[in-house]
Parts: sequence; structure tokens; C-alpha cells
Amino acid sequence: MIWLAFAILAALAVAVTLPPLLRNPKNVRGATDLAVYRDQLKEVEADLERGLISPAEAEAARTEIKRRILSLPQAIALEQTTAPSRAIAFAVTAGVVAISLATYLTLGRPAL
Repeated sequence: MIWLAFAILAALAVAVTLPPLLRNPKNVRGATDLAVYRDQLKEVEADLERGLISPAEAEAARTEIKRRILSLPQAIALEQTTAPSRAIAFAVTAGVVAISLATYLTLGRPAL
């Protein structure tokens, strides 16, 4: 009977530990905005090369886009971090369960 309770507690530990590890930081809005701003910079350069805008207009547009990029410091930090792989996430979760079980078997009284 006690092992059923342990199985339920282990399932709860997995349910609490695994989702944050599997979350992908690239889904954060700031990172998406950063990608859009970079594409806008490329389009400004393309428009300048095609002669659709003047150099002064291109410089003004680049300055405005760069200002918007600078207002997203969390997006730049998120872009530099990498999401843990699924294997690492499952290993950490399995480690939590294994350490909990080992601690009980060592310090607890499983024979009772």
C-alpha cells in the first residue's frame, strides 16, 4: 500500500518538474519581436539598394528599429540561452524521483 502512495508522489514530482524543463524560451514574445526587427533591418537595406528610399530615410528607419531592439533586453538574453534538450529534461526528472526513492530507502524504514 505504501508503494502505491510512493508511485503517486513520484508521478506528482514528474508532473511538477518536467513541464518547466520542456518549455521552449523561443516561444517568448520578445524573441519573436527581435526576429521581426532584424527582418525589418534587412528590408530597409533592400529598399535602399533598390532606390525606393533615400539614404536619410534609411538611416532614420534603421535608428528607429535599433531603438526598438534596445527596448527588448530580455529578448536578447533569451536568444543567447539554449533550451535544455528533452533527454536532459527527462534525466533531471528521473533523477528527482531516483534521489527521493534512494533517500527513503536509506533514511526511512521500508520494512515497516
